[in-house]
Amino acid sequence: MVARHDLVEDAEVRAGLLTARRGTAFFARKLSELSYDDLDADSLLPGWSRRHIIAHVGYNARAVARLVEWASTGVETPRSA
Repeated sequence: MVARHDLVEDAEVRAGLLTARRGTAFFARKLSELSYDDLDADSLLPGWSRRHIIAHVGYNARAVARLVEWASTGVETPRSA
């Protein structure tokens, strides 16, 4: 994993960011292992395919990024836009 030089000085926050990066990398690796047929298969959530779950994760990540931007800049950027 490539070293990052964050502007964050708080060790706990920095550790949390590292955990998030590692989780994102793990998710991406696992996602790349799935075939198109695997994506269309049912998930453990009734009525949702794996494709639905992946889209849901992506949209939620985008929404959280908007909230982080809002918190860091003070410029209102609601979860959904």
